[in-house]
Amino acid sequence: MMGQSMLQHVPVRYSAIERQPSLLQWVTSWLPYTPFILEPSQWSVEGHGVSGGSVDQFNVWHPSPLPFEWYLWTPPPALGDVAVEELETSCHKRAHLSHVFLCPRLMTFAWRKKLFKICDLVFSIPPGSRSFWPESEHELLIVGLTLRF
Repeated sequence: MMGQSMLQHVPVRYSAIERQPSLLQWVTSWLPYTPFILEPSQWSVEGHGVSGGSVDQFNVWHPSPLPFEWYLWTPPPALGDVAVEELETSCHKRAHLSHVFLCPRLMTFAWRKKLFKICDLVFSIPPGSRSFWPESEHELLIVGLTLRF
């Protein structure tokens, strides 16, 4: 009504950590190890627990595992469906890794049902109930945990 685009007021392109950097401190406070924080460009390789690799004498590719046990996924809501797909693949390929998924409850029609199937524990944090997710965020923060087998 003021001539502004509605998309300026709906932050679908910012991740939860970009919106509230104090979330990272909260997550690291209850995890047993420091998590590997994944950027969208790292979801398909490092998100699966590998980085590069080598070919052996029989011309067989062997991936090099990363030294992390916990991975932190913080996709923007607009990319939540892609992140959940990669998270699902990672959980099936590397069952010895654990993952934390943080995303504001926007555009959940595309990924929420699948997140509940993948994760061992899913809960939401209402805005204003904790200092790291203030009332100015206006929507719930969805947190999903997948634990190692």
